Amino acid sequence: MPQPKRPKASKKPNGMTLKKVAGRAAMYVEHRSQRDAADAEMKKIAPELKEFAEVLGAENDKGSFILKLANGLTVSKIAVNKDRVDEQAAIEVLKKNHVLDRCTKVSIDIKEVERCLEEGLIGVDDINKFTQTITSYRLDVRAKK
Repeated sequence: MPQPKRPKASKKPNGMTLKKVAGRAAMYVEHRSQRDAADAEMKKIAPELKEFAEVLGAENDKGSFILKLANGLTVSKIAVNKDRVDEQAAIEVLKKNHVLDRCTKVSIDIKEVERCLEEGLIGVDDINKFTQTITSYRLDVRAKK
């Protein structure tokens, strides 16, 4: 598997120095810490606000509760509906209507593929023919502990 290429050491984006990068990284860690503290506080307040919206607000046609406040803010307990398929019932209905093959598809069970590899039924070369590695990046900045 090819490794990502490292940028050349001499390349300094936007005239950055290591001192500037250290300052920006410290700022990033500080903002993340503030965000985490704010997220924790919001999680404590949210259930209370949802209850107020449900008790004091008006329910709309979608099942959400909306509470308009005098200070111009609106507190809402939003209903989120997700449909979930009962697969057994779906199979019965689709079979009855002769469209099961049309409405189903094959999916690869990677754990079963790994078992077949362990048993020697398929080889690594076979697996390499239908797998690909996609590299993505995320930022990770940590303070010394």
